[in-house]
Amino acid sequence: MRKLEENINSNWVAKYPFDPASKQYLKTVSLDINEYFSEDLIHVIDYSFTRALSIRYGPKYEWENDDLEAISYFIASLIIRGTENRYIYYMYADTESKRAYKLLLREEEDKIANLANHLGIPLNISYELGKYGIPITYYLKVASRFLSPHWKMYYNQVLRGYVYIEKRQIARIISELAKDYIIDDIEKITVIPSKIKQYSEKLLAELSGVLRRIEKSTDIMDYIRTKESKYYPPCIKWMIRNIGSGLPHMARFTLVTFLLKMGYTIDEIVSLFSRTPDYNPERTRYQVEHISGLRGGRKVYAVPSCRTLKSYGLCFPDQICIRIKHPLQYISRIKRIERAR
Repeated sequence: MRKLEENINSNWVAKYPFDPASKQYLKTVSLDINEYFSEDLIHVIDYSFTRALSIRYGPKYEWENDDLEAISYFIASLIIRGTENRYIYYMYADTESKRAYKLLLREEEDKIANLANHLGIPLNISYELGKYGIPITYYLKVASRFLSPHWKMYYNQVLRGYVYIEKRQIARIISELAKDYIIDDIEKITVIPSKIKQYSEKLLAELSGVLRRIEKSTDIMDYIRTKESKYYPPCIKWMIRNIGSGLPHMARFTLVTFLLKMGYTIDEIVSLFSRTPDYNPERTRYQVEHISGLRGGRKVYAVPSCRTLKSYGLCFPDQICIRIKHPLQYISRIKRIERAR
């Protein structure tokens, strides 16, 4: 694999601000946060607030000023952190990762490889094949995040210890990993200026309707037929309550595996997912049947561990969660607590 040339500039930072190299670049050109509240620069704060609101309206893929776009990510992250709401952290990371995916589809091969390397993805470009090579061991690790059978290794070309994949696949892998970096960026922030906090409160007000659907019981919880539902862990309850707003892939996978363990039928689970904004009856049934072992390789998938869910930003722990390592353990533990009372 030949050494790739670095090209970190304001345009790169505008596109991929979660890149560790982008953060280093921005440290050399950004101002103290208080300076952006001056009359001449307050538009930067307002633009950043709009970016934070992309949770609700979707990300932008075009912009006029690279410097403004770059700094807006970091100020938006401050605003997001100031909400002190982990649901919002995750929704922001998910929105930004979708933005990165679309931008990567337009990107040149060498630049994709640079970003992958910065994020710790060992990547090799085969210019002859026109594909991206990932070591087999690493590929098996990341491909497990995706349910589609097309991520199975035998659907891709394997050569000299590398699995060679298409551009859309490496873009998906990078954007999925970007979520972890974005959430990490947010959670590392420890000090929120009072002026930024005002924008955080404004964002909470703008998202109040979404948050109410997430945080309060709805008719969807009533749909869950088993009396055991009151014992479900917080992560599962969050997935059920948020299903009407749309769930990320890993949340859908987790919810299906969990409900199957709870004794739900294929039809009941498909019916539950009919509330999702992108519901497709045939595709939903296929995916549920695939997870249950009725399709594809006939493998019955297990419920992901707490550690896995945490890595995807899908862990919303309460006091009981501290003592467990798997969502299924939550039910038995809370029952023991009740019996001891």
